[in-house]
Amino acid sequence: MVETKPVDKVVNKWRDRASIASTEYAENAIENASKWLRNLKENKKNWKDAMQEVLSKNLWEQAIDKLTEQDYVNGIKEKGANRYSDGINKSVDKYQERMTKVLQFMQGIKLPPRGPKGSDQNFERVKVLGKALHDAKVKGLFK
Repeated sequence: MVETKPVDKVVNKWRDRASIASTEYAENAIENASKWLRNLKENKKNWKDAMQEVLSKNLWEQAIDKLTEQDYVNGIKEKGANRYSDGINKSVDKYQERMTKVLQFMQGIKLPPRGPKGSDQNFERVKVLGKALHDAKVKGLFK
């Protein structure tokens, strides 16, 4: 079984950390602007495969092609940094509700035994957990 921390502790840490993380968020986001833009442009096909209906008119793709790194930086400076901790604080109830479901689900997952550090056995544990969480998310169990 997967051991988790109590949901109240997880939610409180998330909320409390966010209240002091606005500056760090902005700095990290700005530092990674070129990576963001590169990843965004390199993964258009993956996104398109997942969002065929939304992309039927290629509006998103056209918008992406017009973006610059400075557009991203401006968004962080003008909106993101100021909204980050406020957004977290406004989301605490929803986060707690969903994290309760996630943590309870995780507690019911039976993992294979641990192996030596770096062993395939340990990677299998991660695979079992990741697959279970993904399948549950796809089924809408955490909404």
